[in-house]
Amino acid sequence: MNQARPDPRARYAIYFAPHPKTPLWRFGSRVLGYDSARGEDVPRPDLGAITPERLAELTQRPRIYGFHATIKPPIRLAEGCDEPGLIAALDAFCADCAPVTLAPLVIAALGEDGDDAAFLALIESGGEQSPALRDLEARVVMAFEPFRAPLTPEEYARRNPQALPPRKRALLDRYGYPAVLDAFTFHMTLSGRVSGRERAMLEAALDALRREMLPDEATVIDHLALCRQLPGEPFRILHRAGFGKTPLP
Repeated sequence: MNQARPDPRARYAIYFAPHPKTPLWRFGSRVLGYDSARGEDVPRPDLGAITPERLAELTQRPRIYGFHATIKPPIRLAEGCDEPGLIAALDAFCADCAPVTLAPLVIAALGEDGDDAAFLALIESGGEQSPALRDLEARVVMAFEPFRAPLTPEEYARRNPQALPPRKRALLDRYGYPAVLDAFTFHMTLSGRVSGRERAMLEAALDALRREMLPDEATVIDHLALCRQLPGEPFRILHRAGFGKTPLP
C-alpha cells in the first residue's frame, strides 16, 4: 500500500551527516546544541569568552538543519512523489557509489561581505575539492530533481535572485538553489553570521575544541543521509543509505 508523506509542507534534504558515534558527529552536534540523529538537544560546550548561552544565539539558524554538509539542498516533494519512493531511490543511487575521501577538516570563515560578517564552518584543508566529491554532488543534485517541487514565489523571492550573479541566478532557476554544481562548496556550518572581534574569538575557541575532539585524519563519505523537516521543527535524519556494499555501523 502506498504511504502518503506526513505533511505536504515537509521538506527533505540529502546530506552528508557523519556516523553518530564518530568524534566528528559529536563535535558538530555539541557546537550546534542539537543531535539530528536522535532529534534531541545536547549540552553546548563552554568556550570561555563565548558562553553556552551566547553560543546558542550564534548557532540558532544552523541548529535548524543539524550538523551536515549539503549535497541536495532542501526540497518539497513534487506531485506524485512520496517518502517511501524517495528512500528507495536514495538506496538505489547509493548502491552504485564509491566512498569519497576528504582532506582533514579545518575551521574557516565563509561568506564575508562588506561589514565583515561571515559564518564559520568546517571545510577541507588545502582549499581544493576533489573531482570525486564534485562528481558526487552533481550526480545527486541531478538524480533527485524529479522529486523536487517547483519553488513557490515566496521561496524564490527569499533567495533574493536580483542580487545573484548570472550563473547563480541560472542555477536557482534550474535547480531551485544557487550553490550547486560548479557553485558548490563543501562545508559543514558551525555558526550563523558573526563579525569583528567576536568572530575571531569564536573561531579561535572552535578551533581549540576541534583540536581537542577531532583526530587529524581524513574524513570518508561512505553514505548519505535523508533528512526531513516537519513544519515548526528542525531537520531530523530519517534514513541513511550506505555506498556500495559498505555496511552502516
